[in-house]
Amino acid sequence: MRWALVADLGVDLATKAGRDPAQMDPAFASLGWTRAAQMELRDSLAGARSPWTRVGYRARVPGETIERSEIFEIVRDRLADILEIEPGSITEGQSFVDDLDADSLALIELVEALEEELSARTTGFRIDDEDLADLKTVRDAVDYVHERTRGGA
Repeated sequence: MRWALVADLGVDLATKAGRDPAQMDPAFASLGWTRAAQMELRDSLAGARSPWTRVGYRARVPGETIERSEIFEIVRDRLADILEIEPGSITEGQSFVDDLDADSLALIELVEALEEELSARTTGFRIDDEDLADLKTVRDAVDYVHERTRGGA
């Protein structure tokens, strides 16, 4: 699923940039690119700030409040990408470990993805290491992010 989104994004960006997707680097065809390489391709072809703008997230003015429902969508979509599951199968009441089988590496990836996504929208957004132990469910993560993006931290 993760690589299908990257393939869609790459083909879409290549087409918009006037390039034939079939003529792209063979490494792209194998879909084995690192995240950094994917971001570099995206930036060079489209100048886009985030690959998630293609799937419905809109750019924000720094300091603008992010609605809780949108935070849930961000957490859900990023988690689904990391765990390679359907976003619709993720609910707020699910435990990361017990229900979604997320290991510690997946949770670190989620934290990094959230910090990356939200730091551009909320100046200096960061999930504190000492708070990680308290984030056991999707709802915990959404509530934490919502509180932090409202200036409650």
